[in-house]
Amino acid sequence: GKVLIPQIKVKINDEVRYFSLLSTKTKSAITDSLTGVQGQLIDRTAETILKEENEKLISLNQEAYENLKEKNTKLEKISKRLAKYLSPQIYENIFEAGSEQTNDYKRKKLTVFFSDIKGFTDLSDTLDPDLLAELINDYLSAMTDIALKYGGTIDKFIGDAILVFFGDPESAGLKKDAAKCLSMAIAMQNKVAELDRKWREDRGIIEGLQVRMGISTGYCTVGNFGSVQRVDYTVLGSTVNLASRLESICQPKKILVAQETKTLLEKEFKFEAQEAVELKGFNKPVVPFQYVDLKESLKETMSPEILEGDAVDIILKQPDDIKSI
Repeated sequence: GKVLIPQIKVKINDEVRYFSLLSTKTKSAITDSLTGVQGQLIDRTAETILKEENEKLISLNQEAYENLKEKNTKLEKISKRLAKYLSPQIYENIFEAGSEQTNDYKRKKLTVFFSDIKGFTDLSDTLDPDLLAELINDYLSAMTDIALKYGGTIDKFIGDAILVFFGDPESAGLKKDAAKCLSMAIAMQNKVAELDRKWREDRGIIEGLQVRMGISTGYCTVGNFGSVQRVDYTVLGSTVNLASRLESICQPKKILVAQETKTLLEKEFKFEAQEAVELKGFNKPVVPFQYVDLKESLKETMSPEILEGDAVDIILKQPDDIKSI
């Protein structure tokens, strides 16, 4: 047989039912009246209702999928924007952590770095706002690249000032963290020297770019601090204050470190003790230690001059040696 009418909708006592009309071949040896093609109604109400419900579910699922896809796209855009406001370590800690606690803080030994530009306030008052924004953004971008390269956690930018710490949320060990911090500071000062030339030669800024840096190692409280509405992942404690104070008394283009940082790194780096100073917030005088660039030290003691030629390089330890050649 075959289907003659796929669906017949019938209303019986306010109830809608569905039937299909099928043809059936019959044959009887008893009577010819039962031989031939006969019609048969098949009740398909349950099947039809189930099919309609399945179609509704498929439509709802498709709609939910499109909504979810749209929301995921929006979240991805928001996530990329947030990544610019957060240090990578903090970003991963927020988006990959299983806990939703915001009052997570701990006491850890960290190495903290502070820097700022000498005379930035005066500079900002004299430059065109667009030029100022371009210069400071280029500077902060360069410093950020270096901080990330050495694994530092960028806490915040405070105008031209930068706060970076090592040891949380990831740590390579106290000594390695301190070494990475100082190596970062050295790389930053090298980049600052490059930017200083550009500021003077290309931008006509007579003062150029001069940056002070301070580093301190010690116990800090690190975690989420703030209000119910907004929290900030940051560090607190005397170690942070000491790094800030050292930076404020540091000579431009130099790096000052605290006693504990110097003790950790004195076998790998050279330091010179400075005169003890009274620092705000500290009861006893503090002895800062200035990082000594061995290349600069050699220049000052030897005054080398190098003459290069096609056939031979002549190295003179003293300028007067040229007379004896």
